[in-house]
Amino acid sequence: MRFKGRISQENLIGFHMLISSLERIGSRAAIHLCPNTIKICVIFESIDSPRCYSEIPPTALFSDYRIESQSDNSILFEIGLDLLSWALASGKSSDICQLKLVKRGNKPCLCFEAHASQAVAAVDVTHDIPIKVLRATDIIYYAPPEVPPPDTALQLPRGRLLRTIIEKMTKFGKSVIIESSQNGQVALRIAQSSISIKTYVNNLVPIFTENMERSAAGGNKASVEVDIRKLSSILGLHHLQWDNALVFIAHNASLFLELPCLGTGTVGFYIPILQLQGSDDEGA
Repeated sequence: MRFKGRISQENLIGFHMLISSLERIGSRAAIHLCPNTIKICVIFESIDSPRCYSEIPPTALFSDYRIESQSDNSILFEIGLDLLSWALASGKSSDICQLKLVKRGNKPCLCFEAHASQAVAAVDVTHDIPIKVLRATDIIYYAPPEVPPPDTALQLPRGRLLRTIIEKMTKFGKSVIIESSQNGQVALRIAQSSISIKTYVNNLVPIFTENMERSAAGGNKASVEVDIRKLSSILGLHHLQWDNALVFIAHNASLFLELPCLGTGTVGFYIPILQLQGSDDEGA
């Protein structure tokens, strides 16, 4: 089992921003390496935790990527995100960086090596991060959850608008109802016994997925209720590219946020939903 990949300084910075953001969601992740893709699954600590998955083409991260194993050249391992983030941060000013699998004694490690040429002398940095090697076929246990096709799909507003709204709403309730229309509108509503707040975000760009026909899907509507603090924790990951984020909602079933990363890669978040009650549970 062998793996080695060289990372440019620009890609290293982007990869560190991704890993440092995922570290705020969970302490460990499963990483699946294969010739055509790199998958990262944050290991959630409870069934009510947001789930996070990232998929990156090797060419978007590595300039030289080599992998070999007896499992169709696939490798799966578990790693601590804090240690990986710390190692990557140490190489952000380096000219040459690479990741590779090594053994230190009988312990498998992901080795990070960085070389920086400075005015006085060259500096070499090496980190051996302990990993737990898993069977490559166990990737099925780290796959994204199965959810219904979305009823609505929209591009979120650029900038901090949605994040700011949600942060302010956390003061007034524990959950928020998100009502979306494929015509480009999202309404955020908090309804408590003593207060009711509703905010509209208009003129969003609709996205038409494979299950949608443009002629019929324009009037689609969907609503979900989620824990507002869990949603806020995801929107607060400011290192990610929120300016190009997409939101997919299946009525009373799922809320999925997808963002680009490292050019052609993606990172997605599944937010646990609460079941809508009474008049709120209206079909899409």
